[in-house]
Amino acid sequence: MRHKKEILQSRFWKFWDNILEKLRSENGCIVVEGIHDAKILTNLGTPLEQIVIIGGYSIEKVANIIHDRYSSAYIFTDFDRRGNQKAQKLLSMLTSRGVKTIDLRKFFLEHFSSLGFKSVGKIEELKTFSEVIPRPNTAIIKYLRKIMSTSSP
Repeated sequence: MRHKKEILQSRFWKFWDNILEKLRSENGCIVVEGIHDAKILTNLGTPLEQIVIIGGYSIEKVANIIHDRYSSAYIFTDFDRRGNQKAQKLLSMLTSRGVKTIDLRKFFLEHFSSLGFKSVGKIEELKTFSEVIPRPNTAIIKYLRKIMSTSSP
């Protein structure tokens, strides 16, 4: 019988790998509020080129960048008041511009509340969570990406 931690690890990576595959197949990005959020996503295997950081930019500027570069956007702002406001504005602006938008925050909460996580309010809180979960071997991942990018059909 598997331990609860092993089950949690397996479910998390299945969920996260699915998100990463959708990003690749849809020419998508994940939108976060700051550099610390982006670092956590890179620790979880998200390619830097698929992360958009709001930072000090206006929501309009971020929406323009996303519209010009990506076909879909996964919104992953914090769950606090400011994060909710940014998410709602981005969802509205991007949808009106024809960009497929997904509120990743809702999917994340639904998925992980069923696993017993009920208090993730900021992306930074995933840092602790991501440290509990074994990371994939990044050397192997980099090697596989290199092989895939150099081989042509």
